[in-house]
Amino acid sequence: MKMLNFLPSRIVINNHLKGSWKIILSFALVFLILATGIFLLLGENTDIHSIAPGFGEKPDPEFGKDYLNFSELGTYFGWFAFGGPTIIFIMLSVLPLIHIFITKEIKEGKIGIWFSSYLSRHQIIFSKIIFVIISSFIIMAPSILSAFIFSAISIDAYLNMGAVILQAFYFILTTTALVSLMCLISAFFANKGKGVLGTTISSIVIAYMMAIFGAYLFLANAGYINEAKILNYFSIYSLMPNTLIFQEGFEGINRPGFPEDVTFYLGIRKPNLVWEIVSPILSVGIITGSISLTSVWFNKVDIAA
Repeated sequence: MKMLNFLPSRIVINNHLKGSWKIILSFALVFLILATGIFLLLGENTDIHSIAPGFGEKPDPEFGKDYLNFSELGTYFGWFAFGGPTIIFIMLSVLPLIHIFITKEIKEGKIGIWFSSYLSRHQIIFSKIIFVIISSFIIMAPSILSAFIFSAISIDAYLNMGAVILQAFYFILTTTALVSLMCLISAFFANKGKGVLGTTISSIVIAYMMAIFGAYLFLANAGYINEAKILNYFSIYSLMPNTLIFQEGFEGINRPGFPEDVTFYLGIRKPNLVWEIVSPILSVGIITGSISLTSVWFNKVDIAA
């Protein structure tokens, strides 16, 4: 029985999903169109779909050699689909859900309706946080599925598909950590008429992330690559490692299923093993700590109806 009192309630989660499914599916649909459209555009002017950067080389009777262009999807996955812009989009998407089902209910005392049920206070607030996390999963699903589909048909899928899956794992974990923090902030400031402050803090954090990413793009496009890289030390989403960084050198391979005289030169993955181990530990710690602190606070606070 004690274990059941610790677990989230399907009643609360289902109730919130039924009340917000239109909002969630709308964000998911918009994201599906954006993700698929960008993937198609990336492959429009290329000869071969690839995850790693590279090119193909084949003999040409007239010019000696002919080159095949690669789509290099891994770069897009690492910096966009599983990077800052997508995390920002998801945080913006769940912000109204957090406001409606956590901030507003605590601020107005409506959450007290659940006190009349058999659910403990921990179950009530835990279920609400799990609902927000599930909603973020639904919203991010189109990006992940699209990335997996396009990666699976890439010429180097047999070499780099594992790195794409690992990047998706880190992306989910990092996003969940940030969403859990947003729930903690919103719940903490919701009581005693401070609901606006919690939402404002979350909005400022999101705006900061957008500003850092915008500055990074500006500097990178202007040719200030080293200066742009410095901004990574100030970006919140740098908590997530990038498993799709490749070295500048290329490794020649003969891809099965293609003529033997066609050689493909692919970038070699350059993993950061230390950060790939430390990062998920930090993310799990943030998730666990945020949920635990929210629960402890909610168990002690006086909710005025």
